[in-house]
Amino acid sequence: MYADKSYPTLKEAARILGIHEQAIRNWERREIIHPVRLPGSRIRRIPITEIERVKERTASSYSLTATYPLTSAGAPPGIVPG
Repeated sequence: MYADKSYPTLKEAARILGIHEQAIRNWERREIIHPVRLPGSRIRRIPITEIERVKERTASSYSLTATYPLTSAGAPPGIVPG
C-alpha cells in the first residue's frame, strides 16, 4: 500500500475514504482536510489522523447533496437529468 502508513498520499487517502482524488483536493481548498508536505518533498500527504477525523465527521453527514446542492431540476449543477 504505502511506505509510511502515517502519511498516505492523496491517492491512497482517497482510496481509504472511498472518494475520488479530486474530492480530497476540493476538501483541501475548502479547509475540510489539511495535508502536509514531508521534509524534502513537494508531494502532499494526508496524516492518518486527518483521514480518521474526516472519516468520523463524514460518516453520518457526507452526501451528494451536501457536496453539490441540487438545482431546481433536482440534479447537481452541470449534470443533465436523464
